[in-house]
Amino acid sequence: MLGKKNIIVTGATGTIGSTLVEALLALNHNVIVIVRNLEKSTQLFSERVTHVVFDGTDFTQNLTLYDAEIVIHLASLSTSQDDKSNIINLIDSNIVFVSLLLDALKNSPLKLVVNAGSFSEFYTNDGTIDPTYFYSATKTASRFIIDYFAKANNFIFVNAILYSVYGKRGEHKKIFDIMMEAMGSKEPVPMSEGRQILDFIHIDDVVRFYLLLIENYDILPDRYNEYHIGTGKGTSIRELAQICHEEYHMPPNIKWGAIQSRKRDTVSAIADTQKVFKDINWKADIFLETGIKQYLVKYGNQHV
Repeated sequence: MLGKKNIIVTGATGTIGSTLVEALLALNHNVIVIVRNLEKSTQLFSERVTHVVFDGTDFTQNLTLYDAEIVIHLASLSTSQDDKSNIINLIDSNIVFVSLLLDALKNSPLKLVVNAGSFSEFYTNDGTIDPTYFYSATKTASRFIIDYFAKANNFIFVNAILYSVYGKRGEHKKIFDIMMEAMGSKEPVPMSEGRQILDFIHIDDVVRFYLLLIENYDILPDRYNEYHIGTGKGTSIRELAQICHEEYHMPPNIKWGAIQSRKRDTVSAIADTQKVFKDINWKADIFLETGIKQYLVKYGNQHV
C-alpha cells in the first residue's frame, strides 16, 4: 500500500507520537494531529501537519474534510492510581475521547484504525485479558468500542499491545528513565524490590512496526488483528540495573525495596511476537544492550 496517505495521529505530542509523526512526514504522508495543546503541537511540527484541537467535547474542525484513510490512536492517560479524580480522567481520556473521535469519522473513508493497547491488560501474561489496573480496564473497554465502530463502518482494526517502550526521553518518566537517572546519582533512587520482569522494546522498533503496518494492512488475515509489540525477551528490573552497570562502568545508585509494590501489580510482561512476525514479517531489531548504548550516546552526559 505504497503512496501518500491521509493519516490522523492522536497523542502526537507524546514520545511515541512525535517520533512517529516525524517518520510519517519523512515519507511524505499528509498528517493530521489531534491534540489538546495547540501551542505544544505547533512548536513540535510547525505547519508541516494539520493541527486539530480537541477541547474535551468537540473538535475545532470537521474531521470528515480530511478524507482520512488511517487513524493511529496513541493518546492515552496512564496511571496505576484509581482514586475518584483519576477514575473520571481515565474514562474521559481513554474511553470518551476515542468514542467521540470515531463517531466524528463515521462518514470518512477509513480503512485502518490502529489502537495502542497495554501489556497491563494481561495480568497473567498468558494472552488472557485480565486488566491489572483501572487504567488497564479502560484500555480493555476501549478495544470493544473501537471494534463496534470497525464493524459498523467497515474498517480494519489493529490492536497494538505495546510493551515497555524506551529509547527517547519524554515528559513522563518510566522505569528505564528512572534507571538512567540512577546512574551517577549522588542520592539513592528509591525503587521496588526490582523483581518485575518486563519486555523492553526500543522506540525505533515500535515506529518501524507502525510504518510496516501502514504499508501492508491490506494483506492482514482478519478484520480484527491483535499484535504484541516487544522483543519476546524478559528482563527483570535488577537485571536491567546490572546491564546498565556493565555499559556505564558504574553501578546505578538504587535503594531497592524503598517503594512498596502495589497490591495488584505486573509480575511478568513478555510479548508473544509470533503473530506479528507471521502476518507482516516484523520483529525487534534493537535489543537491550544495543538500545542502552544508543541511549548513552544520545543522553549519557545528561545522566552521568
